[in-house]
Amino acid sequence: MPVITLTTDWGTKDYFTGAIKGDILSNCSNATIVDITHQLTSYDWITGAFIFRNSWHRFPEGTVHVIGVSSIISGTLEMIAFKHKNHYFVGANDGFFSLVFDDVPKDIYYVLDAKGNRVVPESRALGESAAFLAKGGKVSDMGEKLVEFNQKTMLNPVIEENLIRGTIVYVDSFGNVVTNIKRELIEKMASNRSFEITFRSKEYAIKQIDEYYFDVPRGHIMARYNEADDLELAINQGSASSLFGLKRGDTIRVEFK
Repeated sequence: MPVITLTTDWGTKDYFTGAIKGDILSNCSNATIVDITHQLTSYDWITGAFIFRNSWHRFPEGTVHVIGVSSIISGTLEMIAFKHKNHYFVGANDGFFSLVFDDVPKDIYYVLDAKGNRVVPESRALGESAAFLAKGGKVSDMGEKLVEFNQKTMLNPVIEENLIRGTIVYVDSFGNVVTNIKRELIEKMASNRSFEITFRSKEYAIKQIDEYYFDVPRGHIMARYNEADDLELAINQGSASSLFGLKRGDTIRVEFK
């Protein structure tokens, strides 16, 4: 059974999410549709890319992934489709995919309608295109080769001799805050030195990285690496975001001694 995932900022209150599922099933009745998320803040590319980047590769090869995050922000925005690492992707050529992949996918195609016009990424076009690919259709049969792949850049940490200044890029539903600082970078710079992780002030300096939330007493602030090896700050059975007023875009410092 073909698998199709949906990642959008449409929510579930309106008809859009239900309608695209109807379009998919009308054209591929045996598809399994999986909602990655529909609960993004409108036009929030950064959070959408973070969630999708950490989930798409967990699906079986051949899965078709539909992206509808801020999909219609311009009347000239084109819909694209491509195959990458044996998965299929359909969405807007708005830079979202450049935040997901470290390398630029090859053989990207504009999706064309029956008259040869480029299609905008509205719900029906996304659903029908996903169904076409799920049934074994070829990306190269959907349109014409992409001329320019729109790219955006994710904010990278600032690195100094004894300091990493990172940024909170995501706050999950438990109030855990995820930074753009990777395990590899910390371990490379540490080189057996001690360090302090601080935010806002040094009052709550964290001097070690634990593996599990329950490695610290209940209510205590701690640091850990998540499944993607991103540095994360959390409170055992609490919300680091709420208690400390941390939000996306705030600075996290790792200072080496």
